[in-house]
Amino acid sequence: MSALHELFEHTSDAIFGIDENRNIRFWNKSCENILGLSHRQAVGQSCADLLCGKDLQGNEICNTECPIAKVSNVQAGDNDFELILKSGKSESVLVNVGSYYINELYQKNNCDIQVFHSMRLKNCQQHIQDTCC
Repeated sequence: MSALHELFEHTSDAIFGIDENRNIRFWNKSCENILGLSHRQAVGQSCADLLCGKDLQGNEICNTECPIAKVSNVQAGDNDFELILKSGKSESVLVNVGSYYINELYQKNNCDIQVFHSMRLKNCQQHIQDTCC
Protein backbone atom coordinates (compact mmCIF):
# COMPACT_ATOMS: atom_id res chain seq x y z
CA MET A 1 0.00 0.00 0.00
CA SER A 2 1.47 3.37 -1.01
CA ALA A 3 1.94 6.14 1.53
CA LEU A 4 -0.67 8.28 -0.26
CA HIS A 5 -3.17 5.43 -0.28
CA GLU A 6 -2.56 4.86 3.43
CA LEU A 7 -3.01 8.58 4.16
CA PHE A 8 -6.19 8.85 2.09
CA GLU A 9 -7.70 5.71 3.55
CA HIS A 10 -7.42 6.95 7.12
CA THR A 11 -8.59 10.55 6.82
CA SER A 12 -11.97 11.92 7.81
CA ASP A 13 -12.23 13.65 4.41
CA ALA A 14 -14.09 11.80 1.69
CA ILE A 15 -11.54 11.06 -1.03
CA PHE A 16 -11.88 9.29 -4.34
CA GLY A 17 -9.57 8.96 -7.33
CA ILE A 18 -10.44 8.70 -11.00
CA ASP A 19 -8.37 7.49 -13.93
CA GLU A 20 -7.97 9.07 -17.37
CA ASN A 21 -11.29 7.50 -18.45
CA ARG A 22 -13.04 9.06 -15.43
CA ASN A 23 -13.63 5.69 -13.80
CA ILE A 24 -13.34 5.52 -10.03
CA ARG A 25 -10.09 3.84 -8.93
CA PHE A 26 -10.05 4.70 -5.22
CA TRP A 27 -12.91 5.22 -2.74
CA ASN A 28 -12.29 5.67 0.98
CA LYS A 29 -14.44 4.95 4.02
CA SER A 30 -15.57 8.58 4.34
CA CYS A 31 -17.00 8.41 0.80
CA GLU A 32 -18.95 5.37 1.94
CA ASN A 33 -20.24 7.23 4.99
CA ILE A 34 -21.31 10.40 3.17
CA LEU A 35 -22.77 8.83 0.03
CA GLY A 36 -23.82 5.41 1.29
CA LEU A 37 -21.98 3.59 -1.49
CA SER A 38 -19.46 0.90 -0.63
CA HIS A 39 -15.97 0.58 -2.08
CA ARG A 40 -17.18 -2.47 -4.00
CA GLN A 41 -20.12 -0.52 -5.50
CA ALA A 42 -17.96 2.45 -6.53
CA VAL A 43 -14.57 1.24 -7.78
CA GLY A 44 -14.54 0.58 -11.52
CA GLN A 45 -17.71 2.58 -12.13
CA SER A 46 -17.93 5.70 -14.25
CA CYS A 47 -17.78 8.70 -11.93
CA ALA A 48 -20.52 10.50 -13.88
CA ASP A 49 -22.83 7.47 -13.99
CA LEU A 50 -22.40 6.65 -10.31
CA LEU A 51 -22.54 10.13 -8.80
CA CYS A 52 -24.79 11.92 -11.34
CA GLY A 53 -23.28 15.29 -10.40
CA LYS A 54 -25.34 18.43 -10.84
CA ASP A 55 -24.49 22.07 -10.37
CA LEU A 56 -26.34 24.16 -7.81
CA GLN A 57 -29.02 25.02 -10.37
CA GLY A 58 -29.76 21.31 -10.87
CA ASN A 59 -28.11 20.99 -14.30
CA GLU A 60 -26.36 17.68 -14.98
CA ILE A 61 -22.73 18.53 -15.63
CA CYS A 62 -20.65 15.44 -15.06
CA ASN A 63 -21.07 13.98 -18.55
CA THR A 64 -20.86 17.21 -20.51
CA GLU A 65 -18.82 19.71 -18.53
CA CYS A 66 -16.94 17.62 -16.00
CA PRO A 67 -15.58 20.07 -13.42
CA ILE A 68 -12.90 17.58 -12.40
CA ALA A 69 -11.52 17.36 -15.94
CA LYS A 70 -11.30 21.15 -16.08
CA VAL A 71 -9.05 21.42 -13.02
CA SER A 72 -7.29 18.05 -12.84
CA ASN A 73 -4.00 19.28 -14.29
CA VAL A 74 -4.00 22.61 -12.50
CA GLN A 75 -1.27 22.74 -9.89
CA ALA A 76 -2.63 25.67 -7.94
CA GLY A 77 -5.51 28.08 -7.94
CA ASP A 78 -9.25 27.91 -7.63
CA ASN A 79 -9.96 24.22 -7.93
CA ASP A 80 -12.94 23.67 -5.68
CA PHE A 81 -16.61 23.69 -6.55
CA GLU A 82 -20.00 22.68 -5.21
CA LEU A 83 -21.89 19.70 -6.57
CA ILE A 84 -25.11 17.93 -5.81
CA LEU A 85 -24.40 14.20 -5.84
CA LYS A 86 -26.70 11.20 -5.74
CA SER A 87 -26.27 9.02 -2.67
CA GLY A 88 -26.72 5.26 -2.52
CA LYS A 89 -30.20 5.93 -1.15
CA SER A 90 -31.03 8.09 -4.22
CA GLU A 91 -31.01 11.17 -2.02
CA SER A 92 -29.26 14.37 -3.07
CA VAL A 93 -26.18 15.37 -1.09
CA LEU A 94 -24.67 18.85 -1.40
CA VAL A 95 -20.87 18.67 -1.27
CA ASN A 96 -17.89 20.90 -1.79
CA VAL A 97 -15.31 19.16 -3.96
CA GLY A 98 -11.63 19.98 -4.25
CA SER A 99 -9.76 18.45 -7.15
CA TYR A 100 -6.03 18.17 -6.65
CA TYR A 101 -3.12 17.71 -8.97
CA ILE A 102 -0.84 14.91 -7.81
CA ASN A 103 2.71 15.13 -9.13
CA GLU A 104 3.51 12.21 -11.44
CA LEU A 105 6.30 11.18 -9.09
CA TYR A 106 3.68 10.24 -6.48
CA GLN A 107 1.12 8.75 -8.81
CA LYS A 108 1.18 4.99 -8.92
CA ASN A 109 -2.09 4.41 -10.76
CA ASN A 110 -2.34 7.66 -12.71
CA CYS A 111 -5.34 9.02 -10.79
CA ASP A 112 -6.64 12.49 -10.15
CA ILE A 113 -7.65 12.91 -6.52
CA GLN A 114 -10.95 14.43 -5.41
CA VAL A 115 -11.58 15.43 -1.81
CA PHE A 116 -15.08 16.36 -0.71
CA HIS A 117 -17.13 17.01 2.36
CA SER A 118 -20.79 17.48 2.95
CA MET A 119 -21.58 21.18 3.09
CA ARG A 120 -22.70 22.45 6.44
CA LEU A 121 -25.77 24.61 6.83
CA LYS A 122 -23.58 27.66 7.52
CA ASN A 123 -21.83 27.27 4.15
CA CYS A 124 -25.15 26.82 2.37
CA GLN A 125 -26.61 29.92 3.98
CA GLN A 126 -23.57 31.95 2.94
CA HIS A 127 -23.80 30.66 -0.63
CA ILE A 128 -27.49 31.53 -0.83
CA GLN A 129 -26.86 34.98 0.60
CA ASP A 130 -24.01 35.62 -1.85
CA THR A 131 -25.98 34.52 -4.92
CA CYS A 132 -29.43 35.82 -4.08
CA CYS A 133 -28.87 39.07 -2.28
